[in-house]
Amino acid sequence: MAHTPLSEGFFERVARSDGGQTDEQPVLQVIGTRPLNNGERYRLLVSDGLYCNPWVMLATQLNELVINKAIHRFCVIKVRKHICNVMNASKNSDSSSRKILILLEVDVLHEGESIGQIGNPTQLNQDGSVSAPASSETTATTPAPKPTTNGVSGVKRPLSSPNVAEQPKPKTKSHVAASNDLSKETIAPISFLSPYQNNWVLRARVTQKSDIRTYSNSRGEGKLFSMTIADESGEIRVTFFNEGVDKNFDNLEVGRVYYIKGGRLKAANKQYSSVKHEYEITGGNETQIIPCDEDTKDIPRTSFNFVRIKQIADTNADAIIDVIGVVKSVGDATTFTAKSSQREFTKRELVLVDESRAEINLTLWGDTAVKFEHADNPVIAIKGVKVSGFGGKSLSTTQSSSIFTNPVDVPEAHKLRGWFDNGGRTEVVEALTTQGGSSGGHVSGDLGSVALAKLPIPGTDARYDAVLACPVSFREANAVYKSCSNKDCKRKVQDANDGTYLCPKCNIPNNTEFTYRYMLNANVRDATDGVWVTFFDEQAKQILGADAQVVGQAFSDEEESTAHRIFQEALFQPHLFKLRGKMETYNDDNRLKTTCVTVQKLSTDEQINFLEKEIARLCNKLNVTPDS
Repeated sequence: MAHTPLSEGFFERVARSDGGQTDEQPVLQVIGTRPLNNGERYRLLVSDGLYCNPWVMLATQLNELVINKAIHRFCVIKVRKHICNVMNASKNSDSSSRKILILLEVDVLHEGESIGQIGNPTQLNQDGSVSAPASSETTATTPAPKPTTNGVSGVKRPLSSPNVAEQPKPKTKSHVAASNDLSKETIAPISFLSPYQNNWVLRARVTQKSDIRTYSNSRGEGKLFSMTIADESGEIRVTFFNEGVDKNFDNLEVGRVYYIKGGRLKAANKQYSSVKHEYEITGGNETQIIPCDEDTKDIPRTSFNFVRIKQIADTNADAIIDVIGVVKSVGDATTFTAKSSQREFTKRELVLVDESRAEINLTLWGDTAVKFEHADNPVIAIKGVKVSGFGGKSLSTTQSSSIFTNPVDVPEAHKLRGWFDNGGRTEVVEALTTQGGSSGGHVSGDLGSVALAKLPIPGTDARYDAVLACPVSFREANAVYKSCSNKDCKRKVQDANDGTYLCPKCNIPNNTEFTYRYMLNANVRDATDGVWVTFFDEQAKQILGADAQVVGQAFSDEEESTAHRIFQEALFQPHLFKLRGKMETYNDDNRLKTTCVTVQKLSTDEQINFLEKEIARLCNKLNVTPDS
């Protein structure tokens, strides 16, 4: 079968060129493939018709070509883009530097089954040089040595050649040159970094940078920060400690490209990062970083591997993933002290939703929680967020997480914006987080009824129901209570009748202040039935439209008419409620206790739009048309 001619002599030209770089787009034949590190990378034996080269690697983004068998034995490929990495030999080795070819973009031209091996290529020597092809006279008079496999699938080579499976020897401690002109040095691809290399230089973009974090262990106290850098071949995490923090933190900008030289490579801790590289870099005093002022359009910006919110239900807890969603509701930033460490933390709760018709709670921490801008329901893309199994499924940022608000260069963000603004905000969705959550925002789950919400629940599990209903009466007496003035404490205080109030939890002496909070009981009714529901502070604000301080002060000043008017104006207003029902035992009697988890007030237009979509959903479920 006719095939595209191979680029004969390509590997010889690579071996003889300065730094191994050429502008060719060669046509080559794959003789064999071999997985490395449990399939995280693939190494190829490739022929140009005259010579075969076992030092060829696929960029990790091309792994699917091998997994899907697009790249297979004897197939012919055209290499659209490649880079060459020079691996220096160790000081104790007699061999010279080895040139590793990294394939970045590849087209498969011909399948191997119909072609077979093309020519009789000669193996490259270990130092990257090539042996002259055997003459016809030599071939005729000298018997060829018996071939042996070299550890790469489907590959044969002379016994005198070095074993392909042989791994490079670990290098001695790297030595960084004094020169700061790193742009003139050979650039190594990130994807090929390993502890067996030294004296490498990277040209990479900072795609994420964490805040500075302090730590304390048996060796003392310290500080650190980490960042993620990326080039065309992949990405890797870099961490700096103590003096490295002072030297580099303020000089590194997210989105900018730098030359980076020197650092210690170690196995990556995948527990705290979504970066796929099997190693990570620890920067030290020898690490050099200088800005790259050249054209950097070829260096990619942040890349995402988004998981749709509905798919998170099947994602393992503690997994690190990338997520994009619309912020449906936002809680206040709160500060608390951890009991175990007595350290102070700040957090903020969000609810994210996407077009998979699912929502999930997200917790932001530290400065990210304090500075988060959430006006007008922004779309946020989060790289490296941790999945939690607490209360169903929820998400939590880590030190390595990056949040991008309304990203203009992420196509999924524009798609989400259009979905949300054109009816998505009123769709009924499934909640993956079944405990806690924000007070406002969207109600989750298929629409039910109050009658169903009143049914007893077997066992000790809680049930969640989404209902469209109206409050028809309130128990105005005891709708508010005096709580601790500490914003992180909601306990009811005891009046000492001397102008002071005692919190049994905080136990603040001579405290003369308190805060009013709601614990409101309301009868909520739809066309099927009514049920008494408990509304806590944030949810009660949503349906009454007034702060507990206003109502509490009115009762205190004996202005009951003012408080009564607030309750009356909130009656018979339609809302979407998410109700939580759970059986509780009181005086040996099992009773259903119903509380409100989230509430959303609907205008008339929003109510009509919501009901139209609910009718369409039910018709689709029953396979009928609205007119039938």
